Amino acid sequence: MDSTQSHQLPFPWLNPVAQQLTQTWQSGRFHHAMLFEGQQGIGKFALSRWLANGFMCQNPQGPHDTQGALYTQGLGACGQCKSCLLFNAGNHPDCRTIDNDNPSIGVDDIRQATAFVYSKSQIAQRRVLLINKAEKLTEAAANALLKTLEEPCANVFILLSCDDRAKLLPTITSRCFKMLVTATDSGLVYQWLVNQVGALDEATFNQLYTLSNKAPLKVLEWLQQNKLAEVEQFTGQFGQWLTGNLSNVVLKNALEGNAFTLLLFHHLLINHLRTRLVNCHEVKRQAVNAGQQFAAVQQLFDQMSQFSRDGLQILGQNKSLALFTLLNQVASCIKDIR
Repeated sequence: MDSTQSHQLPFPWLNPVAQQLTQTWQSGRFHHAMLFEGQQGIGKFALSRWLANGFMCQNPQGPHDTQGALYTQGLGACGQCKSCLLFNAGNHPDCRTIDNDNPSIGVDDIRQATAFVYSKSQIAQRRVLLINKAEKLTEAAANALLKTLEEPCANVFILLSCDDRAKLLPTITSRCFKMLVTATDSGLVYQWLVNQVGALDEATFNQLYTLSNKAPLKVLEWLQQNKLAEVEQFTGQFGQWLTGNLSNVVLKNALEGNAFTLLLFHHLLINHLRTRLVNCHEVKRQAVNAGQQFAAVQQLFDQMSQFSRDGLQILGQNKSLALFTLLNQVASCIKDIR
């Protein structure tokens, strides 16, 4: 990244959150522990890094909106001072980051981070600890972090980001100021994606944006991986399966081991079931069996949720058999309500 542009946010949809953070900072009410939560692929950790860079900077500026207008002075980094150069190189001694691909964040990681928190600043006026994917904290690690959150040091800020706050201990979340990070301005996201990948059909964007649950970075990753061809191919297979022209075995083979296609299947199926659910509501008073169909659709929602939970919780699960069982259940229900 061009160091002269460090004051700018990494992604335009983060501007509303950055403006709120800046106003809170200027009011003198900034909390020592922040928890940024939101969908995977929304840019939470990038926001944490932008904020940390601003804390480290010796000549902070203000965040800019998409037209280049300055919001306020205060948190945007200048990108040129010694602190900014060290931060952008990943070598700032007053900033510590816990961000790795390990399945968990252990107590030793937090003990080392705690030692850093209670040390003296070397260059900047403040020290910052960033923890990405904080939901990976083990119980022992969370308890080790708890004391630091309860007894904060002066000029120390702890910035956590997570995809699912429910997986964090309540004792951790209760001691953090929580901010939800979203990307609700689809027009802004669409323009950003066009700038990244070039021409992009709006209908295609809308489909992927919905499929990603409004996570722009996930959409960008899919576009770079050329997932559009998979969408078109599987959508056709799904239509054939709905009409009974494609067997459960063939569909299972298309889904097995492919997280993206499985996500697409859930999305297409839920949309189909929602349509059926609406139809059941509309004809409930006129058709004798509409109530039964309505109950069957609701049961399918429960079965799909259970399938997702089992996949996460059951070690050694026969995923192929579980998927085939789900497809049989879904196909049977769809046949009954077609």
